[in-house]
Amino acid sequence: MDYRGVLATTMLLGATALAGVTASCSAADPSTVNFSERPKGQTGDLTSGGPAPDGGGAVDGGSSSGGDAGTDGSAVPITAFDPKKAYNAAGAPVGDSQNAAHPNAGNPAGVNCMDCHSAAGGANAKWGIAGTVYNSSAGTAPVAKAEVRVVDATGKELALVYSDDKGNFWADTIVGGIPAGSKVGVRNATVTKLMGTVLAAKDSGCQQAGCHVAGSQGRVFLQ
Repeated sequence: MDYRGVLATTMLLGATALAGVTASCSAADPSTVNFSERPKGQTGDLTSGGPAPDGGGAVDGGSSSGGDAGTDGSAVPITAFDPKKAYNAAGAPVGDSQNAAHPNAGNPAGVNCMDCHSAAGGANAKWGIAGTVYNSSAGTAPVAKAEVRVVDATGKELALVYSDDKGNFWADTIVGGIPAGSKVGVRNATVTKLMGTVLAAKDSGCQQAGCHVAGSQGRVFLQ
């Protein structure tokens, strides 16, 4: 039997089938599914111009606020004054320290008020801290309406008072002792002074011997 015709026919059919496979592989397969990783926060169809990632272009875009943290994310150090609250003595309650029982013709500026006004002192009025604010460390002239604020180690306000027209200030809070780690500051509209060390109970008398007096640390002052 002559198989040459059969072989030729078989080869022709095989070539036709192979050409059909090749043609079908070169065309797009409508059933093919392409997978792409979707950016975090993206919604919608990535290939059809769906919504942009969260933050308007950056994945998880936008910065978050750290409350009172610094620009580098660190905590802002606690000081006597809240940086968000400006000095404002308008309408501030200011007393009058002039009293015939005081030395210096009734003006106690520059003396240690806490000798008499501490919890154990002889004066009826009991204070937690007191002193005088001047315009220089030499105590040249008093500064009126200077804001004096004391906070504890956590930043909680313990005392907020303003000096009178003689520069004297006093607070009837924290009587009996200032909590360890407390801080104090003095300011007006143009100058802020912060005590560099933390307060102790003995520091309630700003003008006691060895503290803010002439010949020692100098007066509490704003200049």
